Amino acid sequence: MGAVIGFVPREEYTKAKAPEWASVGAAYREARKGLNLTIQKVATEIGVSSSTLARFEKGVPVRASRLIENAYGLYLVVHNATRRGLLDHMDLDMAAFLKARLIVDCDLSEDGAPVSITRPDGTVVAKVDTGSVETNYEVAEEMCKKLGEPFYCTY
Repeated sequence: MGAVIGFVPREEYTKAKAPEWASVGAAYREARKGLNLTIQKVATEIGVSSSTLARFEKGVPVRASRLIENAYGLYLVVHNATRRGLLDHMDLDMAAFLKARLIVDCDLSEDGAPVSITRPDGTVVAKVDTGSVETNYEVAEEMCKKLGEPFYCTY
């Protein structure tokens, strides 16, 4: 006999998912505030009303929440990269950049310059300063591999 598929009433499902939705929304709100962005600015940029985005940030169910979450995340990554000047001078592999959870920023303009490892929201994970650009990069790359997260290097 085949598997029996049951349905959970909407109220039950909503109640069970509420803590997860609240956590996701809060993380996006924190990232937005950390970048000094208003809810109106982000909402306009990703194509939703500010009230819908406010409900999303509070963990209240909204239509197309996955789409909003993906658009919000993409906007924050691109905004932060643009703000930091990371998109000004590079031939960007956008697919790799968007998948990155760590950004290794190498300054090749001066020998021995430290290398920064940051998250897309700008949170600094580590700074590597061995006195050698090549060694800094190698150490940073190894750190990212050990963390097991996709990373992107900028120069």
